[in-house]
Amino acid sequence: LRRGAVVETSLATRPLPWLELEPGLWRAWLRGEAGGGRAYDESALQLLAVAHLGPRESLRLILQRHHDERAGSGDGRARVASLTWTLRRSAGTVLYAGYSRQWSRRGIAEPQRGDEAFVKLQVDLDDLPAWR
Repeated sequence: LRRGAVVETSLATRPLPWLELEPGLWRAWLRGEAGGGRAYDESALQLLAVAHLGPRESLRLILQRHHDERAGSGDGRARVASLTWTLRRSAGTVLYAGYSRQWSRRGIAEPQRGDEAFVKLQVDLDDLPAWR
């Protein structure tokens, strides 16, 4: 067993009638051997923003940064950005289209990068008769 702590905070706000913002901060650490500093240290920042473009349409942005250090294995860093457009036909039938970009690195290794574009259709079977 080691001493440590986890601290998490977030704030859900609506600065404008059409805009929701939710910034968040997460931090955790474990102490090392007696007087040896920290064995583990991790932090994450996130910003979630949702713009309501209309009664059935929204745009969601997620920005994240992550950093961790483990004694003996170096540090890791990651960033993610995601933008998703949503169109709701009903509570269960939704069309999503979006793009995300990811970047990460562990220690001195080359950074890993990834880009993804996606389209997702979620259909509520109760809505199918209305489409005929």
